[in-house]
Amino acid sequence: MLWGALLLPALVGQCAWPHGSSAHSGNATNRDIVQVAVAADKKNIGIVRALLSSVVVNSPNAFVHIIHAQDASTDCQELINSKFLSVARCVLWKDESIMEVSSLIRVVSGVNSSACNGLEVCDAARAKRLANSFNFARFFLSDILPDLDRVIWMDCDVVVTNSMDAIWEQSKSSSALVSAFTEPVRFGRFYLQENHLKQLMEQRFENLRLDMDTDSFNDGVIVLNLKQWRDSKVREALLWLMTQHSTSETGLWKYGTQPIMMLLGTAYSYQRLSASLCYGDLGFRIAEPQRVLDAVFLHFNGEKKPWKPDGINKHLWEPHFSRTDHSTDITL
Repeated sequence: MLWGALLLPALVGQCAWPHGSSAHSGNATNRDIVQVAVAADKKNIGIVRALLSSVVVNSPNAFVHIIHAQDASTDCQELINSKFLSVARCVLWKDESIMEVSSLIRVVSGVNSSACNGLEVCDAARAKRLANSFNFARFFLSDILPDLDRVIWMDCDVVVTNSMDAIWEQSKSSSALVSAFTEPVRFGRFYLQENHLKQLMEQRFENLRLDMDTDSFNDGVIVLNLKQWRDSKVREALLWLMTQHSTSETGLWKYGTQPIMMLLGTAYSYQRLSASLCYGDLGFRIAEPQRVLDAVFLHFNGEKKPWKPDGINKHLWEPHFSRTDHSTDITL
């Protein structure tokens, strides 16, 4: 596989621990610490401030690895130096590696297909935003964070409202590749060629029976077993999937990372976490107060993000961001 051959040397060994780390960050690979990863380009790195603030207040036994490009190095360092130096570090994702990943990405809107049903609908502008390479960093964490065996990935539009310790411990009890919060929505809703994809997956993975009618999960907050990712050579399956999608006339799924992560989780096994602990779609619809109280994570996925002029659920996001005086001139 040509892409796999190109990608391997480009990604391995690109990131190192920074010089001058604090005492906490020096122990950041400690198994008892909840390891968190988030990625942002220069345009959007400011939004991570809300996530960091929420972690400090609500889950202090956590350490956040902020993945960024060279052009955002100063912005990232300024972000953590202000008040987060003991709970976060900046991880450089080198430009050549980002370019390699970008060359693999194909994002389609799925317009004029049955996949347009549901909250996500089909939107060319949304598809373009989801093609950002940093959205796909979650698939390359086994290389970007080579010292970690397990990590909680969070999208930039997530805040933490309760301790993550119990979820972290639960994930450590499982050998599954993915630990994810279930959603009571149809697994197959993203896929443009369901029967063809089902056939491809079942040919590739022995004993797999892909059920398009089962429940699904959102990959905006997800625990990834990076050791299992390396040991099972998941990278090869990932590149195969992306190749199949890229070379298909219409594409095999709409939008970005979630359809891929659901397929990988199903192929290599995933641990189901309680849906009540992660409250998502908060950029699509108004939050229900009881669900907010029950959650550990609030995910503002959707088009009406709380920092936008027409955003919703601002009262749930702004208190975390307003603990600092940084500008909200950001778009995700």
